[in-house]
Amino acid sequence: MSDQHQAPVDQGQSGDSPPKTIGQKIARALENAMELRIITLVGDAQVSGTFPDLELTYDGSQAKAIGTSINLVAGDTNTVISPAYAGDAGEALRSFHAEQVAEGKAIVERNVRLLVELGREIVDLVKDLSEDDKN
Repeated sequence: MSDQHQAPVDQGQSGDSPPKTIGQKIARALENAMELRIITLVGDAQVSGTFPDLELTYDGSQAKAIGTSINLVAGDTNTVISPAYAGDAGEALRSFHAEQVAEGKAIVERNVRLLVELGREIVDLVKDLSEDDKN
C-alpha cells in the first residue's frame, strides 16, 4: 500500500480555495506571514500548481523528511524528523536543515526591517503631502 502525501508548499491552509477578493487576499497574506515552514525532503517528489498555491506530492513510504514550522507571532518552533535521520546517519542532513532554518529566519528578520522602513517612509510621505496641501 502506497503512503501518498500531498502538502501545500505555501503557508496557507490545505484545501483552501484561492483568494478572490482583496479582503481574502489580505487575510491569506497575513495568515501566511505568521508561519515559516522549512521542509527538507529526500526522495522523489512532484510539485504542481502555480505560485503561491503550490502542492508537493511525495510517497511517504519512500521519501523521508525533516520539517520545521515556526509561528512567527508566538515564537513556537516545531521540528519533525523522520526516524531514518535521527541517528548519526542523519547528522549531515540535520545540519543542512538547521542551516536552512537559520537562513529562513534571517530572511524573515530582514523583510520585517524592510517593511518597517517602508512603512516609515510612507508615513513621512503622507505627512509631507498633507503639509503641502495646507500651504
